[in-house]
Amino acid sequence: MKGVVMAGGAATRFDRRVEKGILEVGGIPLLERAVTALSTRGIDSVTVAVTGRTPETERLAARLGVDVLTTSGMGYHEDTLELVGLMDRYVSLNVDVPFVSSAHVTALMDRSKSRSAAAVVPRTLCIMEPGPRSVAVDSDGRTMVWVGLNIVSGDRDTDLVVLDDDVLSVNVNDDEGLRVADRLARERNL
Repeated sequence: MKGVVMAGGAATRFDRRVEKGILEVGGIPLLERAVTALSTRGIDSVTVAVTGRTPETERLAARLGVDVLTTSGMGYHEDTLELVGLMDRYVSLNVDVPFVSSAHVTALMDRSKSRSAAAVVPRTLCIMEPGPRSVAVDSDGRTMVWVGLNIVSGDRDTDLVVLDDDVLSVNVNDDEGLRVADRLARERNL
């Protein structure tokens, strides 16, 4: 299976123009963290999906030695569907979730029963307050938060795979999220 880092967003919630992929958490660029997480058992190759808004991220991907694919940049879901058309099925990791590890990626792949799956964290474990679009309710009525780690396919049936790790709730969507992530990286040696 292929691994894809989704790294083409405009990062509009920051107080300045920035590309998330090149931001550093604990001294390591977010893109490098994501590429490392996807470089695991079961992943044949890693590609970084960029858009015309992320030229620095594209340059960093080249320095890291990973393939780059440019999507239309019409939006996250549209870009995801473009990639399904090219790859049929792949593991997707959003560049802005800094603490996903190879162990999390393999846990998602090992525990998924469908062709599509989404990693979630119980709301009770969240370090940061999730945005309203980041919350889901599982079949048992528990509130979960999307991680940004998925197995993507054209199938509508999607497993929710619960990963009980609080750091997976950290998302670098703005300057506050970056500060929290950087503090956690240093405190927990992540």
